[in-house]
Amino acid sequence: MKEWTQKEKELVRKYETKKKPAQKTFQQRKEMYLKQTDRNYKDGDRN
Repeated sequence: MKEWTQKEKELVRKYETKKKPAQKTFQQRKEMYLKQTDRNYKDGDRN
């Protein structure tokens, strides 16, 4: 495997740190959506 230069390592680190929160926010939005739909179904409002 090739050796990474310092500049390449910084770019990879920057990309990885930006990528992780986006994945987390999607997961949080999905959970909130599921909680909201569950609440609606429990209330009897299916439309």
